[in-house]
Amino acid sequence: FFGRPMVSLQYWVAVVCVIVAAFSSPFTGIGAGLIMCLLGFLGQSSTVNPVSSMSDGKWTMSRTMRPFWELKVLRQDGDRIVILYLQGQLFFGSGQALASAIAQVVEGSDSVQYCILSFAKVTGIDASACKHLQSAFSRAGRRGCKLICCRMSPAIFEAISASGVIKLPDKDLRDVLESAAHKGSPPEEDEDEVVDADHNHTEHSAGLGMSPFRRRSSFHAHGEGDNDAFDHETDALDYCADQILKKHCYADQASLKDYMVAYRQTCDLGLRLTDHVFETMNGLPSGFMQCLQAHCKVDASLAPGHSMTDGTALYFLFQGAIATVDRLKVKEGTHILANMNIKGFQGRGGGQRLRKRYPPGSVVNQTSFILSRSEHLLDKELQADMVISSKFGLCSEVWSLPAAAWASLPMDMQNTIDKMVMMHQSEQRQHTLLSGE
Repeated sequence: FFGRPMVSLQYWVAVVCVIVAAFSSPFTGIGAGLIMCLLGFLGQSSTVNPVSSMSDGKWTMSRTMRPFWELKVLRQDGDRIVILYLQGQLFFGSGQALASAIAQVVEGSDSVQYCILSFAKVTGIDASACKHLQSAFSRAGRRGCKLICCRMSPAIFEAISASGVIKLPDKDLRDVLESAAHKGSPPEEDEDEVVDADHNHTEHSAGLGMSPFRRRSSFHAHGEGDNDAFDHETDALDYCADQILKKHCYADQASLKDYMVAYRQTCDLGLRLTDHVFETMNGLPSGFMQCLQAHCKVDASLAPGHSMTDGTALYFLFQGAIATVDRLKVKEGTHILANMNIKGFQGRGGGQRLRKRYPPGSVVNQTSFILSRSEHLLDKELQADMVISSKFGLCSEVWSLPAAAWASLPMDMQNTIDKMVMMHQSEQRQHTLLSGE
């Protein structure tokens, strides 16, 4: 004020306490101080924007790799997806501000069809904020926009689901909640679903207990409608992108090439890509994979959770998915504060994070395969663990080409693989810029 710093609120609270205590009693002064602190907290909280940042589906994509024709559609129509990153304590003041922000995003453009709300930085939410959120869901629905929640702590999920906002959590989120619930109680139902191998439970979920699933009866059965809650932004982005692609890419299959349609059917049904489709997707000459098979180790039925142990092999994925996962490795003697998350490892199991997920048709581990054949540095601490994921099927077929087999390949096959690897590395680099890995 006039070039001088403003006196803090605590100073005026102390002054009021002394004045009130001098003219009444110490207890009255303390009460006045508490009231002023409460009013000050509410005033400051109401001025904090509940939305820390936002993006859309053109510039923020999931960590699942996609073929080039799908990326072209998402780069064109990805703005139909909006992501709002929320923060702070949500109560009646900030809850109303959040509802207004959602309305502004949804009603500001007729193209927005999905609005993802990330609660990763939300510390708490009360009933009044849930009421505002419920109103925002209804208002957005009338405009043809679907709101989706993700990255909720146990308390946030319980509060929102109790208000009736969440009606159909995603299968992976249900598995996380079910697993956490069973930690403190015997199973109540048969477990016939496979948890995604790259989706270990977050520390958010670890303390969930039984409380969220006491309300399981209020959720719709899996498959009865569109999901409205996910464990992570990647899951929510995958779901929204799939809906966009169904309408704006695969609805007119006559305009697509046969291998593009075959790829989508393979992903949707968990089938195996034919050699011809794999070769066409990767620009390989017809019959190339049949010739290469003699030099590869073929695993035709790998189960979710299986680890790919050869860190220098080149992997060709015909069925299912491979997830590359960073695992937190804390050296002995390293000091870590209690109850403190490690940057980048606060999600998906606390101690690991998903780097990328590869669908059928992918070629995986190119960097390690190339560096292992030279004298250049191949830092094993920077290599991600590769595990089979259940996202695209309950089994995977993977061909692995060991680095030692490279010298036995004919020169023309080496040249063909080099070109394919270069293309995949370029696509992965571009995807990293869009997914924020």
